[in-house]
Amino acid sequence: MLRWLIGRPDQDEVRLPVLKGRYESSVPGLHIVGDLAGAPTIRVAANQGVEVMEHIGSLPDGRAEGGAGDDLFDVVIVGGGSSGIAAALEAKCCQRLKTVVLDARRAANTIREFPKGKEIYAEPKGVEYRARLWLKDSVKEELLEKWDAQLGKEGLDIREGEEVKDIRRGKGAFEVETSKGNVHRGRRVVLAIGKRGNPRKLGVPGEDREKVLYQLYDAEEHRDENVLVVGGGDSAIEAALALAEVARVTLSYRRDGFFRIKTKNREKIEAARAAGELEVIFESDVKEIGEAEVVLDVKGEERRIANDCVLVAAGAELPHKFFKRVGIRMEKEWTWKRWAALLGVTALFWLAYAAKHYPPLFPYPQLEWTWETFQFGKLHWWQWFTLAYSAVVLFWGIKAMRKYWYSKFQRWKYASVIFFQCFMLCILPVFLVPLFAPKWYADAGYAFHLVLAWPLSIKALPAPWAAGHTGPFLYAVGLTFVGIPLLVYFQGSRFCSWICGCGALAETLGDEVRHLAPRGPKSIRFETIAGRTVLVLASILTFATIFFGNWLAAAEGMHLYGIWIDIMLAGAVGVGFYWFMGNRVWCRFFCPLRMYMNLIGRIASRFRIVPSRDKCIACGQCSRECQMGIPVMDFAKQGAPVTLKNSSCIGCGICVDVCPVDVLHWNEEQARAAEPEHMKS
Repeated sequence: MLRWLIGRPDQDEVRLPVLKGRYESSVPGLHIVGDLAGAPTIRVAANQGVEVMEHIGSLPDGRAEGGAGDDLFDVVIVGGGSSGIAAALEAKCCQRLKTVVLDARRAANTIREFPKGKEIYAEPKGVEYRARLWLKDSVKEELLEKWDAQLGKEGLDIREGEEVKDIRRGKGAFEVETSKGNVHRGRRVVLAIGKRGNPRKLGVPGEDREKVLYQLYDAEEHRDENVLVVGGGDSAIEAALALAEVARVTLSYRRDGFFRIKTKNREKIEAARAAGELEVIFESDVKEIGEAEVVLDVKGEERRIANDCVLVAAGAELPHKFFKRVGIRMEKEWTWKRWAALLGVTALFWLAYAAKHYPPLFPYPQLEWTWETFQFGKLHWWQWFTLAYSAVVLFWGIKAMRKYWYSKFQRWKYASVIFFQCFMLCILPVFLVPLFAPKWYADAGYAFHLVLAWPLSIKALPAPWAAGHTGPFLYAVGLTFVGIPLLVYFQGSRFCSWICGCGALAETLGDEVRHLAPRGPKSIRFETIAGRTVLVLASILTFATIFFGNWLAAAEGMHLYGIWIDIMLAGAVGVGFYWFMGNRVWCRFFCPLRMYMNLIGRIASRFRIVPSRDKCIACGQCSRECQMGIPVMDFAKQGAPVTLKNSSCIGCGICVDVCPVDVLHWNEEQARAAEPEHMKS
């Protein structure tokens, strides 16, 4: 199947487990917190650990009466990072739960492997810190000193060096099997292992040699060696720069340039390369690792280089086989049940939208039942549909507004979409216009065209032209060719996220599924091809209808457009795909107005989202929450603005507001003011 369609992630995208309320996975009683639950920072991860223990402690069967037995724990915590330790502290000190913490290496191992003197930030400051685990802005050494002292004082049961191999449901409890052959029984399990998972391996001959490493502990250990660093991310760059001070370093990267590194790292690696301190070989892949040399494939040609050590810094992969064995379902995981659900939901919305659009678009006898059947009382089906649609926007809009109440921008955005959908696209055309201007109401739905510009509504231009109504026609021309371009120049494509009826549903009902958007270069290419195709088709039909009268209408061109675009793509696919491929399939891939605005924005627009340089922590929250599939984190790490020239951004602002360290801003002044001091000088 097409990769864009099923939303299959590219190599660099991390899929997280599907979670229900209270961080519970698809396995009842198995909860997931920390990185795997989308926590971008230590502060958020620790809070999640507290929240899940509060939940377990509040359950009627959360703890065994009289205390768990000698071999039975209330909770087995897998992972000794910030979320796991915070959970254990909450369980012992506040919830009186019997717990054990299992860690494959050491408690806080990820932080222990940070470079010496690495700064730790207690972000985001606006989030209340609820954990007992010590956390302040500090450096690695101070944080570990505080944590070790606290762990020693609290006397938590932490079993280090016990890698969990399997989790299975036993009789009345989970059985957690470890690499030491131990089986720990727990009434519930909290998985807090983080996203680092297993290091991504090269899969080449010789990779099992002892000289192949996946983590740099001390550059001094490799003094005067020939070292090959594989990778092109920040970790690879930082390791190569550290090694270049004491060793002869070659950096191999599969692409033709660095795309996802911080501004500071880019400047340093380019300076070191220019000074001859290390060699960078782009468009190269490791072919074989020998005892004293490494064979590279460089643009199809073989090259051999002397080598004493290989450091693979190509990222990490989650233990998907482990998750599958345990029964944990992952995002964007397609099974026959999911495909069946997709087809069923899409068919349901096709029927709903076909009934709604029937009167003006479909004179076909086989569809007659959809109109005749649903005339309830004095309102036709399309009116009931509009009322229900608006009610959904209102309910979920208020819910989303409460979720993002900390952001003034989001409060205004949700107020805007509720107003435009509930008043301008419902109360006004369904009730007020029929009562006070019935002739205008009968004339091709002009009330809707006050908001729905061409080509979102393909009838906005040809309908008043064909009817000889000069006023509505001139208004539609002005809105389409003056109003929309001005809006794009000053505000970008915010029509989609602040005004549009389709966007109203996507921003409200679809808020919880925005992370399911297809991502990667293939989906971006498809959105360009598909969007421009629909825009061209809409343009041809519209102007042919205007200049050739009813000729095209007689050929049912408009009717076919209505069936395949308005009903199938905007309705059935656009809404039916929400819970499977995200909330913006219609807007991103097929909406002609969004593509029209994007083309205008490529010519002239002041819209931009500006990152503060050298501040991104690469947590990925901005990219994950982008409903348009834009790799926002890549822009942030490079210090490059997101504009309509390099993206399909619709200005919803979620990436700005979910960033835990205040990296993204709406203008240059704000971005520079928030930068670290060394970038301001």
